[in-house]
Amino acid sequence: MKAIFVLLLLIGLISATKKGVPTPIKSGLDKPIFIEVNKQFKSIRDLLALEYFKNKTVYIDLWATTCAPCIREFPASNALIKKYEGKDVAFLYICYNFNLPESKERVRLQWKELIEKNKLSGFHAYTYVMPPDSIIHEPITFEFMQQKSGKAIAYGVPTHFIAKNGKILVEYAPIPSDPATTRLIDSVLALQ
Repeated sequence: MKAIFVLLLLIGLISATKKGVPTPIKSGLDKPIFIEVNKQFKSIRDLLALEYFKNKTVYIDLWATTCAPCIREFPASNALIKKYEGKDVAFLYICYNFNLPESKERVRLQWKELIEKNKLSGFHAYTYVMPPDSIIHEPITFEFMQQKSGKAIAYGVPTHFIAKNGKILVEYAPIPSDPATTRLIDSVLALQ
């Protein structure tokens, strides 16, 4: 039932965006907003083109449900979100895991449970990102990795970026608990 509600919400957001009507989602600061990543999204840039990221500085956090350092940063992430409340800053969390197709639903459930347990607001997507920013829609299996042998097939986690106007301006930004993160966000926020 919850999945149907989220799907209907996203359909409404996409159709409202296409008509030029502002979306009802203002910030994603008070609760998690889940973005269903489907085949229309080919890259992080496609995600950043969504209405709620327009004209915003976006702190992007690539993480995995199996990454303890990623999860340990969630309290610092929440502090960042609170610090930038009311400013043109959005937070996009992209979770990806190497998993077999048969474990996909279990891992997606674990993903949402971790977000809710840690009260991590912001925007959340579950997908796989291949450098530099391609979104992969096929299962990441051993065979997939063999086909891509010799190419960069994954970012390590945690990895962070800072983007503005749909472009990644800072690759490999510091973790949320690093004081340099706020300085970088402030610098990008100040850009016209």
